Amino acid sequence: MRKTEGQPLQAEWQRDREVRADDKAVMDDNDKADDKRTIKTDDKRTIIIEYIHRKGEAKTEDLVKLLGSSTTRIKVLLYQLVDEGILVSCGGNRNRTYKLKEQELS
Repeated sequence: MRKTEGQPLQAEWQRDREVRADDKAVMDDNDKADDKRTIKTDDKRTIIIEYIHRKGEAKTEDLVKLLGSSTTRIKVLLYQLVDEGILVSCGGNRNRTYKLKEQELS
């Protein structure tokens, strides 16, 4: 008797797993930043670099809105990119912007 009751539950759990897997797809350009999908760290780094390449520079707040991550998480990613020599930071605390290092040289 338990097996017949368990089978519908297993099918329901499988459907839930499939739905969650679909929800973790990478956001495309049409999705809003407040959409609650998961974006992997490497994808966030790529998005930051591409955004700064298009716009020329970015503030932390711009990237927080774009990615829907916390200010602290975005700052950690930005500091890593600066340490790796990909980005340079310009300005003081509140006015700090980030540019690609190659754009800074030209």
